[in-house]
Amino acid sequence: ETVLEGGFHALVRRLAEGLAVRLGARVVSIEHSDGGVVVRTASGERFVGSVAVVTVSVGVLKAGDVTFVPPLPEDKLAAIQRIGMGEIAKLFIRFRPGRSPLSGDSYLMTQVLAA
Repeated sequence: ETVLEGGFHALVRRLAEGLAVRLGARVVSIEHSDGGVVVRTASGERFVGSVAVVTVSVGVLKAGDVTFVPPLPEDKLAAIQRIGMGEIAKLFIRFRPGRSPLSGDSYLMTQVLAA
């Protein structure tokens, strides 16, 4: 794991420079064909492109909140339903200089996974 200066938000902001990003735009359908991709939002906006990178959560995929046209293959739908959803917590502890139990590290991080 790595701690990013300014957090992940700073990374996303940098990667999105020059892009028309829509926050809070709920996608309702993604239509894809050899000719490209059409993404539609709940507010009626329509975005056309050659490709789309879909990064929705497992919960959104399981709920079927986004319609894919054509539908996702059955084996993909079955795999989505088999994916478990749990909780993850990350704990960051910063030690004063010279007080870390780790060799020279000033941050101790652990992940706790709950089923």
